[in-house]
Amino acid sequence: MSKQFTTTRRFLLAGAALTLLAAPMPAAAQTVPFGLEGPLQRVLPAQNTVVVMRARVTIPPGTPINTPTGELTGIRALIGDPLPGRFQADGITPIPGFLNGTAIVNGTINDLTGELVATDVFVEPSENVMIGTLTEAVCTNAACAGPGNRITINGTVMRPLRDPRIAAGPVTNDFGFAVNLSGLAVDPAAGPSGIAASAEGYFARGIFHYFLMSVGAGAAPLVNANVAEVSITRAQCRQRAGGIDLSILGNTHPNNGGLVTISNGGTTFGTVNAVPAGVVGFGAYNFGLNGNPAFNTCPANVTAGFGVATATSPVDIIIN
Repeated sequence: MSKQFTTTRRFLLAGAALTLLAAPMPAAAQTVPFGLEGPLQRVLPAQNTVVVMRARVTIPPGTPINTPTGELTGIRALIGDPLPGRFQADGITPIPGFLNGTAIVNGTINDLTGELVATDVFVEPSENVMIGTLTEAVCTNAACAGPGNRITINGTVMRPLRDPRIAAGPVTNDFGFAVNLSGLAVDPAAGPSGIAASAEGYFARGIFHYFLMSVGAGAAPLVNANVAEVSITRAQCRQRAGGIDLSILGNTHPNNGGLVTISNGGTTFGTVNAVPAGVVGFGAYNFGLNGNPAFNTCPANVTAGFGVATATSPVDIIIN
């Protein structure tokens, strides 16, 4: 059974939020939504508070605080041990945890007190992305990591993050399935490899520290070549008054036209058949649920099932 996570989770507030903010407020206490995306400037665990772009936000205990690859245990994890390669401008002082990184905070404002209270927090050290081709690879293990291993994209050295707060997952192919890079050899002196590759993470001190890296579909063998797998490459939901619009994209292997079921806990949203993905052995699916009044709340996460294989992903939510 496979389990796969996407890299970001954020809530986007559309017209409804702007309407609420523009309308006159009665004397009774009201709450209106807010959203912030910017530098994480301060973390005050004793006060359950963070400061993002000078805005002071309360993070109640139990509020989800997510990184691209997992959920933190609480607000203190935001400022613990420094992440590899991150230093203050002096080049000497390590930056604690996720300070000076990017925070995406959603929540509500009490119009009488002005307090910003978070309902969902997402953090990452930076929003760096590398897309191109493999320019060097000497790989003796599946992740091409550790002594004696070296892999570069566009000439930049790639290194997986091992910090448990934002640990790199396995290297995947374009379809989201784990691959084994052992034996992959790319000699920079031999000219362009033509092998597509991409990574997400942060660049520091000449190294790209990645939490997600993928290579072209045919670049390396699958880790689970003989086991059915399913992936989710995009999960988005728009919350409307007449029901949700849920859109899920992903892939399968083998490509046998099998049924993919989209669910959340005990709720099943529907099914769709996989179709050929354009590469031998792989299937693709496109699930859409549009305005069904039976489902009026966007799920925080969805699971795709393909036989006994499953993949779970957070959902990008747009509230209208």
